[in-house]
Amino acid sequence: MHLVKTILTAGLLLSAAAQAHNVLEFPQPENNPEEFYAVTEIPTGGIIKYETDAKTGFIVADRFQSMPVAYPANYGSLTQSLAGDGDPLDVVFIPARRWPRAR
Repeated sequence: MHLVKTILTAGLLLSAAAQAHNVLEFPQPENNPEEFYAVTEIPTGGIIKYETDAKTGFIVADRFQSMPVAYPANYGSLTQSLAGDGDPLDVVFIPARRWPRAR
């Protein structure tokens, strides 16, 4: 039975990898700028700096914070955008109200 679970898990992972695409190429909606799509790269409270790789679209660890400072809000980037530094435009998600964390 363990072998069957392993094979099924491997098949699901391969299937997910085959369907992966670059999230930064996801098109913006027609009613932009009223609505827009962004990718969350670092969750609120995160201490690891992640970045979306422009070529693959995978979110990878960019660096670890040298000080124990956590991000105060979700942080990410806009899809289909380009800032002056050659990276996608940065986004900080500031909610109208805070959602309680699951415990």
